[in-house]
Amino acid sequence: MLRLDRRAIANVCGRTGNSIRNERTMTSLKDTIRQTGRSPIFRVSWSEAKLAELRREGARKIQLAVTQRQAQFDLHLSWAKLLDLITDPVIISHHADVFAEDSFQLIETRLYPKPPQKGTEWHIDVNQLLYYKPSLLDSASDDFHSVTTWLALADVPAEMGPLQFIHYKHVDVRRLVRMKRNQPIRYREECGLEAERLHDHVETLPMKAGEFCMFDPRNLHTGAANCSNDIRLGLVLRYCASHVRVNPRFSKTGSLEILHIRNGKVSSRVGNSRS
Repeated sequence: MLRLDRRAIANVCGRTGNSIRNERTMTSLKDTIRQTGRSPIFRVSWSEAKLAELRREGARKIQLAVTQRQAQFDLHLSWAKLLDLITDPVIISHHADVFAEDSFQLIETRLYPKPPQKGTEWHIDVNQLLYYKPSLLDSASDDFHSVTTWLALADVPAEMGPLQFIHYKHVDVRRLVRMKRNQPIRYREECGLEAERLHDHVETLPMKAGEFCMFDPRNLHTGAANCSNDIRLGLVLRYCASHVRVNPRFSKTGSLEILHIRNGKVSSRVGNSRS
């Protein structure tokens, strides 16, 4: 895990997500993500009490996900309350704004419990770039048709290892993708070196329970080290536009089950096994 020096930490802490939380401007949400790499921070409609009930109900699932990576993926397919959360009207409406249509797809969810003293290596969402077609790597314009969404299921203050990212415009994304495919060990090292080189561009996003942010999967990003004594609890959602085709190899469970969202509701499920 990369450890930033004191100067870098000062720069990071001086530029957090609070500055544009729920801002309202004349700029479209898609343009905001294109220009800044991410959306403002929004909040779901659920109360804190309802979120706490979700955490209590899923306590066993959360504990299992701490130690078993496979247990982190696609829990929304069997956990009704989690599905209710990730299809909350606030989440759906903002994704509809991003894709400029009321019909789009939910590809994957990942429950992300980070234990105390643990961190995440810097990376880009390479598989999202390789297995979604058309790929953002091939985008001739500066448009995009998929986002990564990070949702805090409990408070994630600065000391618990919140989301950090560097806008992809500062990074040679194609080079990192090639390196991931051909030299995966060097890829991890290079992502860390890039983050160190670009420490002045690192943005840190502490969040309260129920808050979420959408960002471009080409961004270099990480979860900082969890310096608390508690588990940091987040959820990753992967939505994309309705015309995007997703290779079944993207699935971490061996079977890709896509939820189609239409007019604010789940309209259908489509499953594919990995060939």
